[in-house]
Amino acid sequence: MPATQDTKPKQEQNGAPKDKKVEQKKKKNEKEKEEELSEEDLKKKEELELLVERIQDSEQGIAKIALTTLITEIKTATTSMTSVPKPLKFLSPHFEKIKTVFGTYPSGENKVLLADIVSVLAMTLGKSGTRESLHYKQQGSLNEIGSWGHEYIRNLSGEIAEEFHQRQDEGKPEDDLIRLVDQVIPFDMQHNAEHEACDLLIEVELLEKILPHVDEHNYSRVALYLLSCAQYEPEPEDRKILKVALEVYKKV
Repeated sequence: MPATQDTKPKQEQNGAPKDKKVEQKKKKNEKEKEEELSEEDLKKKEELELLVERIQDSEQGIAKIALTTLITEIKTATTSMTSVPKPLKFLSPHFEKIKTVFGTYPSGENKVLLADIVSVLAMTLGKSGTRESLHYKQQGSLNEIGSWGHEYIRNLSGEIAEEFHQRQDEGKPEDDLIRLVDQVIPFDMQHNAEHEACDLLIEVELLEKILPHVDEHNYSRVALYLLSCAQYEPEPEDRKILKVALEVYKKV
């Protein structure tokens, strides 16, 4: 009986046509997604992509205009974030490219502006455990970080806490992290996020820093939260938290 012949083309056996089909399907899906965008969204996507090109301009003035425009677009979208904002969504395919551009920038104002942008993009696009958002923020502007929105501050706080514990284990200085903490706490206290401020200060072992921000409007929430936290802490940490709670009540 003759052996059964394999009628499949040799190329298909090697996977080449299959890879080509996958690539074609991917391009088709991308095209369909683009077609699903509204006219307004498509225009915004094109504007953002043009800005990404212009931040690479050798003329510093042109690059700065593009950077400040990108910052305005992102800040406007992230201050009241309930889902992934469109600027972050449309910039996501360019994340690695933008990081590469950052590496080519000389020290100066433009590099600081781009560091802020990459830090915010890393909030949703950075790889887990890399703390990219914190890494780039440390190279960016350290003023008015709350202008990027509550979700950004929450994400940054988590990365600060992780980095703090790692540095403690390695015996490395933490001063730069504390400077960021000093920016985060006032924002949290002014935006009804007292529990997040307390959590961060507990993590970095500086809970007493909450006291200057306590007033007649928020002292009750702060003290009650600290009392509940103390129940879950071992000695002597629980006593430290209770002592700060007492100071809160004594202040008001």
